[in-house]
Amino acid sequence: IVSKISSDEKKVELDNFNIEEIKLDREKLVTFAKNFSKQKFKGDDFFLNLESIYETKENFVLKIAFGDFNKPEHSYLLLSDKAKFIFNEPFKTHANLKALYFLRKILEF
Repeated sequence: IVSKISSDEKKVELDNFNIEEIKLDREKLVTFAKNFSKQKFKGDDFFLNLESIYETKENFVLKIAFGDFNKPEHSYLLLSDKAKFIFNEPFKTHANLKALYFLRKILEF
């Protein structure tokens, strides 16, 4: 599934973005994981791919690819009551921040 992101999504307040600010509800996470499917989202100057989700005893780990088409990032997010990057944090480029802002909207469903 590839979704085109509307031009409204281009207006991102990049200075105020922090992935760890996202508050996640356990029941909604379980539903998200249960209904998970690979998805691709494409903006004019960034992309976001939801690649896989893994369940641990208490949390979920979401594998994503995102950012600039020429220099994609691959990351894992630990999803519990908050979202947190594990292993490494991505570079704070404009394309990465736009993709992560879009991810934030998905996770705050």
